[in-house]
Amino acid sequence: MRLRFPRWRDGQRPITLFAVLTMAFFYAIVVLRNEWGPATAGCGVVVFAVSALLSWRSWLVAQEEVEITTNRTLVIHRRGWSGKSTKSTYALDDFGAIRSYLTAGARRINRLELVTLSGREALLLASRIPAAEAGFWRVTAENLENPELLKLRTELGSRWGFVDHGFQGPKWVGAIIKGSE
Repeated sequence: MRLRFPRWRDGQRPITLFAVLTMAFFYAIVVLRNEWGPATAGCGVVVFAVSALLSWRSWLVAQEEVEITTNRTLVIHRRGWSGKSTKSTYALDDFGAIRSYLTAGARRINRLELVTLSGREALLLASRIPAAEAGFWRVTAENLENPELLKLRTELGSRWGFVDHGFQGPKWVGAIIKGSE
């Protein structure tokens, strides 16, 4: 039985949207004040170019998928800046455990990783925005594991026999397998 799921990083889309809307807002103010000139036109080209690049990057990141095949291989599907599809293949026999944790710091992301047999390196499978316990501003809320990653972690652990290290809470990102990010 094959398993395929998106790998995209949930937390990057709001930042991209905020940047594009902020640039468009300031550009609209200049246009509405009738201060159109060569400098304004140049700023418009820059706003359009940055908006297009940020949107393209968001689309590329959203296209990343992880596929686990029946012959115990893990395939990460990506797209480069040109839009060309690329694949990275890893043998599941090189991994012994699965874990989930929150990245340390102010902007936390819930990451799900496969850990190598030696325990020294990991392969990022998916990342999502963590679930928060309570609070509108979430200042005092305890960050919890994303329910989607919890389900995926338990399914992968039981189906493919990985040792489930569970949800480890906040910690710093460790060594990542070269070329997997």
